[in-house]
Amino acid sequence: LSPYQNQLKTCFEEQLFKVTKKIYGDAEKVGEACLYALAVGGKRIRPLLNLLCCEATGGTKEASFRCALALEMIHTYSLIHDDLPSMDNDDFRRGKPSTHRQFSEALAILAGDALLSDAFWVLTNTDFNLVPLNEKYFLIHFEFVLLDEVFQI
Repeated sequence: LSPYQNQLKTCFEEQLFKVTKKIYGDAEKVGEACLYALAVGGKRIRPLLNLLCCEATGGTKEASFRCALALEMIHTYSLIHDDLPSMDNDDFRRGKPSTHRQFSEALAILAGDALLSDAFWVLTNTDFNLVPLNEKYFLIHFEFVLLDEVFQI
């Protein structure tokens, strides 16, 4: 990567963790698994391409950030599910234990599902700075379903 691309990657990762900590920060098991999977890292090629293409066509990083974040969340979901025992059964992802090894297979499935669904929430959310103070966490569409599933694990 060029120095500018490395700078853009660093900027993207800062924003990625800022937003995803707002989404998953207070969610205990599933949120922790989501943050773990996102933190494993990688080249972040998909969001970088999105940000660079937007800039190349006259847009700004800010204009394409939601899409870049959603792309990374969907990609991370696919990696979590790909590593599962029923798929490739990989024990490691980028030198670290895969999500199902670090947590459990059930929590890895739920984390992947949350990332996929929350990617669409990210695409439709217009202001990441407006954090409702009365919500424990933002797994809005999963709130009751996931709590029920986690208690069954």
